[in-house]
Amino acid sequence: MVNIASVSSLIGQGQTPAYTASKHAALGLARLIALDSAAEGLRCNCICSGITDTPMLRYQLNAISDPDGVLQKRLQRVPMEVAIQPEDLARGPALF
Repeated sequence: MVNIASVSSLIGQGQTPAYTASKHAALGLARLIALDSAAEGLRCNCICSGITDTPMLRYQLNAISDPDGVLQKRLQRVPMEVAIQPEDLARGPALF
């Protein structure tokens, strides 16, 4: 099993309590399933991607006065300083 979560599973993200809580829950669930299923030879992993260029991200950015500036500031926290494309996640974690 592979769960899709977010970097918000690992660190808090301001002003997104429901999103951050749900991502913490997704990671916790993956850990629980991995522990409970290991004896049966089953695995469960969780992809905790960084900033991904999705409609939700664009919606959030368009709700603020300087969307490009805010995005650039957020991307400075990412080693490659680029947003992940959804297609990159679909291909698998080997690309990261």
